[in-house]
Amino acid sequence: MSCKGLYRPLAIPLGAIAVTLGLFGCHPSGPQVAGRPECPTDVIVLPSDTGYVTTTELAAPGPISLVPEYHDCQRFVNPEKTTYGPLVAIFATYKLDTVPDPVVPQQPTRALLGGTERAAATILNYNDPYEPLSIEHGINCLYMVTSNGIWRAHIVKVWSDSACVRPMSENAGGADLNVTVLAGPRGDSVPPVARWDWDPIVRKHYIGIRCGSQWCEVYDLSQPTLNSSPHYAGSIQAAVKGWYDEQYLAVRSVGGNGLAPGGVLATIIPVANLADFTVANFDATWQKVAVVSLSDDSPKYHDKFNFVRAAPPAGKSEVWLCKGDPAACGISNAQVPASCPNKDDPWWGKIVADGTTRYRCVIRRTHPGISIPGAVRWRWQVDDEDMWIRCPEGCCEMT
Repeated sequence: MSCKGLYRPLAIPLGAIAVTLGLFGCHPSGPQVAGRPECPTDVIVLPSDTGYVTTTELAAPGPISLVPEYHDCQRFVNPEKTTYGPLVAIFATYKLDTVPDPVVPQQPTRALLGGTERAAATILNYNDPYEPLSIEHGINCLYMVTSNGIWRAHIVKVWSDSACVRPMSENAGGADLNVTVLAGPRGDSVPPVARWDWDPIVRKHYIGIRCGSQWCEVYDLSQPTLNSSPHYAGSIQAAVKGWYDEQYLAVRSVGGNGLAPGGVLATIIPVANLADFTVANFDATWQKVAVVSLSDDSPKYHDKFNFVRAAPPAGKSEVWLCKGDPAACGISNAQVPASCPNKDDPWWGKIVADGTTRYRCVIRRTHPGISIPGAVRWRWQVDDEDMWIRCPEGCCEMT
């Protein structure tokens, strides 16, 4: 049975409210994250002006709603990268790779998925509006529109995520956004995903998303041009955005009350054949799945993940996965990560850098019947950040 539309009110104990408000700086209408382990994963919390409800499926993403490799969730930073702003999630619409490229001369159309006009992404904002992208508190639909063969974007606040599977109303309001289409690889080389990105010159967040067979970057209408974040030579996974992820990793704020943006830019890039691995490839066998680069030293993330300073795309911190009990994966009792809730599906991670190895707990969430792109991304949490990595028949979180 589909979970679409089967929402339930979010119940949060009073004790959790104080914690949530302190950690997230929530919108005044109430807390939204106490029962929410991630956006997206086990549940999705839908914010509104009247409260919060949970679901396991959004209308436009449909069966990929809980597959984090397709989507992104971050706390936006202020221009100086000193404090966090709103917590915002973007969910790519299902089958973005079936949207055709615009044809000239073509009548204005919106993103076509199976012949139906709908939004290209659903955006959930749990806090105050983010003005550069006209993202309002609550639920927003991002429409990718073609006009005379050129991609345009329009964002509009809605009252139900189901609005994002309907054509945009001409009197819906909202705001136009600028679009830049990146040159380079097309088609299967571009993942059908959505990502948050960062303009390093004007210091604003922007959106990256597949459009037709290419990658589009959607940004503030007041900007004459976008200063696109770097992408890298080498493999398709390093050169094409959406496969890899890059952001400033969170650290504990001064005094230890919550998180603050750190000064270290972290880049995680998957190996080229990540989508080809099967479960059998990992049985009692370590497979390299990604490399991580840091723009500077980070004692916090070196202690946790063995990440070291290096220039992307090569990196110096190699991420590996193995399935099996610790002994089968060659992990001694002294090296086994403590309190790892993976007994029923034991997966482990290791990060190798500068001749040292650190082992980590891995939780695999399976998504039967879903084709998962060979992508990786950072996972924002309440205490720090970790990784989402595509693994066979599911998504692996390295904690």
